[in-house]
Amino acid sequence: YFGGDGVNTFAVPSLTSLNNEEKWFSPKMSSNNYNSYVVTASSIHSASYEAYKAFDGDTNTAWHSATNGTDKDNIWIAFNFGTLKTLKGIRLFPRPQQYIQFPFKIEGSNDGNSWEIIKEYTDYPQPVSDEWQKIIFDTVTNYQHYRISSMISRTTNTTYKYVSIADIQFLNVDTDIGYYIKCKP
Repeated sequence: YFGGDGVNTFAVPSLTSLNNEEKWFSPKMSSNNYNSYVVTASSIHSASYEAYKAFDGDTNTAWHSATNGTDKDNIWIAFNFGTLKTLKGIRLFPRPQQYIQFPFKIEGSNDGNSWEIIKEYTDYPQPVSDEWQKIIFDTVTNYQHYRISSMISRTTNTTYKYVSIADIQFLNVDTDIGYYIKCKP
């Protein structure tokens, strides 16, 4: 409680969301440089599997790393918002199970060179190919660059090592949803 005239005390207001839905954001990229956003990756398989296809909002397209490329033990994909972006999670839509990309790290950076680990998984369970994999951060983050890195192919194919992700979306810290003030009497 705060305020008042010594007799009457006013309650501390708290913000309560009118809409508790998660606000997942897809940048709907149509190239690696689009609307001030930039996507980069450690490698690509071919022009049909460019990095931006992991951010195009279409789970029928995908980014695919090089097959048995030099990056096969540290495959990564990064997204540059062009300005600071406050997020509280990401979600991945994997391709068929032979392409799964775990273990992995989610990292943030403000310069694209020095990265801080936001979340790290060493033994993430094998996801089903048609289910979103939600990763909620332990704390809200504020970076310009976000990267999924240290991915090692867990493919059943022992000849080739690669990663493929159909879509990646971000969980906004939404400042545009309605709130009402709830006071304790």
